[in-house]
Amino acid sequence: MSKALIVDDSRTDAYVSKKCADQLFDEVKVVGTLQELLQVAPDFKPDVIFMDVYLGEWHNGLSHIRELRAGNDELSITPIIVLSSKSADEDKRLAVDAGAAGYLVKPASPESMREALQRYAPGFIPKGWESVQA
Repeated sequence: MSKALIVDDSRTDAYVSKKCADQLFDEVKVVGTLQELLQVAPDFKPDVIFMDVYLGEWHNGLSHIRELRAGNDELSITPIIVLSSKSADEDKRLAVDAGAAGYLVKPASPESMREALQRYAPGFIPKGWESVQA
Protein backbone atom coordinates (compact mmCIF):
# COMPACT_ATOMS: atom_id res chain seq x y z
CA MET A 1 0.00 0.00 0.00
CA SER A 2 1.49 3.35 -1.06
CA LYS A 3 1.26 6.38 1.23
CA ALA A 4 1.99 10.07 0.74
CA LEU A 5 2.11 12.84 3.31
CA ILE A 6 1.57 16.43 2.18
CA VAL A 7 2.86 19.26 4.36
CA ASP A 8 1.34 22.58 3.35
CA ASP A 9 -0.25 25.36 5.40
CA SER A 10 -2.30 26.67 2.46
CA ARG A 11 -5.67 24.92 2.43
CA THR A 12 -6.11 25.58 -1.28
CA ASP A 13 -2.68 24.26 -2.26
CA ALA A 14 -3.05 21.29 0.09
CA TYR A 15 -6.45 20.46 -1.44
CA VAL A 16 -5.06 20.55 -5.00
CA SER A 17 -2.02 18.49 -4.02
CA LYS A 18 -4.17 15.92 -2.22
CA LYS A 19 -6.50 15.53 -5.21
CA CYS A 20 -3.48 14.86 -7.41
CA ALA A 21 -1.81 12.50 -4.94
CA ASP A 22 -5.07 10.58 -4.43
CA GLN A 23 -4.71 9.42 -8.04
CA LEU A 24 -1.25 8.00 -7.36
CA PHE A 25 -1.33 6.70 -3.78
CA ASP A 26 -3.55 4.35 -1.82
CA GLU A 27 -3.59 6.71 1.15
CA VAL A 28 -2.82 10.43 1.43
CA LYS A 29 -2.72 12.59 4.55
CA VAL A 30 -2.32 16.35 4.80
CA VAL A 31 -0.77 18.31 7.66
CA GLY A 32 -0.06 22.01 7.95
CA THR A 33 2.89 22.23 10.34
CA LEU A 34 6.12 20.50 11.23
CA GLN A 35 4.63 19.56 14.59
CA GLU A 36 1.74 17.76 12.86
CA LEU A 37 4.22 16.06 10.54
CA LEU A 38 6.20 14.76 13.50
CA GLN A 39 3.00 13.53 15.20
CA VAL A 40 1.47 11.82 12.16
CA ALA A 41 4.46 10.41 10.26
CA PRO A 42 5.76 7.77 12.71
CA ASP A 43 2.49 5.81 12.69
CA PHE A 44 1.50 6.66 9.12
CA LYS A 45 4.93 5.73 7.67
CA PRO A 46 4.70 7.63 4.36
CA ASP A 47 6.57 6.41 1.30
CA VAL A 48 7.13 10.01 0.26
CA ILE A 49 6.59 13.49 1.71
CA PHE A 50 5.55 16.44 -0.44
CA MET A 51 6.50 19.57 1.53
CA ASP A 52 6.07 23.27 0.95
CA VAL A 53 9.15 25.30 1.90
CA TYR A 54 7.23 28.30 3.20
CA LEU A 55 5.10 27.14 6.12
CA GLY A 56 3.60 30.12 7.88
CA GLU A 57 5.39 33.36 8.61
CA TRP A 58 8.24 31.96 10.67
CA HIS A 59 8.45 28.33 9.60
CA ASN A 60 11.09 27.68 7.01
CA GLY A 61 10.54 24.30 5.34
CA LEU A 62 14.23 24.07 4.42
CA SER A 63 15.24 24.06 8.06
CA HIS A 64 12.57 21.42 8.70
CA ILE A 65 14.06 19.24 5.97
CA ARG A 66 17.51 19.62 7.54
CA GLU A 67 16.08 18.64 10.94
CA LEU A 68 14.40 15.55 9.48
CA ARG A 69 17.59 14.51 7.68
CA ALA A 70 19.61 14.87 10.88
CA GLY A 71 17.43 12.34 12.71
CA ASN A 72 17.98 8.62 13.15
CA ASP A 73 14.49 7.38 12.29
CA GLU A 74 12.61 6.46 9.13
CA LEU A 75 11.81 10.09 8.41
CA SER A 76 15.52 10.78 7.97
CA ILE A 77 15.53 8.62 4.81
CA THR A 78 11.97 9.15 3.53
CA PRO A 79 12.09 10.95 0.16
CA ILE A 80 10.99 14.57 0.52
CA ILE A 81 9.88 16.34 -2.63
CA VAL A 82 9.53 20.07 -2.17
CA LEU A 83 6.29 21.45 -3.55
CA SER A 84 6.61 25.23 -3.84
CA SER A 85 5.30 28.20 -5.78
CA LYS A 86 8.89 29.46 -6.14
CA SER A 87 10.48 28.42 -9.41
CA ALA A 88 13.93 30.01 -9.32
CA ASP A 89 16.92 27.70 -9.80
CA GLU A 90 18.38 29.05 -6.54
CA ASP A 91 15.29 27.91 -4.60
CA LYS A 92 15.62 24.45 -6.12
CA ARG A 93 19.33 24.28 -5.29
CA LEU A 94 18.72 25.36 -1.68
CA ALA A 95 16.04 22.68 -1.27
CA VAL A 96 18.30 19.93 -2.57
CA ASP A 97 21.19 21.23 -0.44
CA ALA A 98 18.89 21.00 2.60
CA GLY A 99 18.23 17.33 1.86
CA ALA A 100 15.20 17.30 -0.42
CA ALA A 101 15.17 14.55 -3.01
CA GLY A 102 13.62 16.85 -5.58
CA TYR A 103 11.54 19.92 -6.32
CA LEU A 104 8.14 20.51 -7.91
CA VAL A 105 6.64 23.88 -8.77
CA LYS A 106 2.99 24.45 -7.79
CA PRO A 107 0.35 23.86 -8.80
CA ALA A 108 0.79 20.13 -8.59
CA SER A 109 -0.67 17.81 -11.18
CA PRO A 110 -0.87 14.03 -11.19
CA GLU A 111 1.56 14.04 -14.11
CA SER A 112 4.12 16.27 -12.38
CA MET A 113 3.90 14.19 -9.20
CA ARG A 114 4.28 10.96 -11.18
CA GLU A 115 7.31 12.37 -13.01
CA ALA A 116 8.86 13.53 -9.72
CA LEU A 117 8.33 10.10 -8.19
CA GLN A 118 9.92 8.45 -11.19
CA ARG A 119 12.91 10.82 -10.98
CA TYR A 120 13.37 11.22 -7.22
CA ALA A 121 12.02 8.01 -5.67
CA PRO A 122 13.42 5.24 -7.86
CA GLY A 123 11.71 1.91 -7.47
CA PHE A 124 8.56 3.41 -5.98
CA ILE A 125 5.41 2.32 -7.81
CA PRO A 126 2.36 4.48 -7.08
CA LYS A 127 -1.22 3.37 -7.59
CA GLY A 128 -2.10 3.27 -11.30
CA TRP A 129 1.53 3.36 -12.45
CA GLU A 130 1.20 0.29 -14.65
CA SER A 131 -1.78 1.62 -16.61
CA VAL A 132 0.00 4.93 -17.24
CA GLN A 133 3.18 3.23 -18.44
CA ALA A 134 1.35 0.97 -20.91
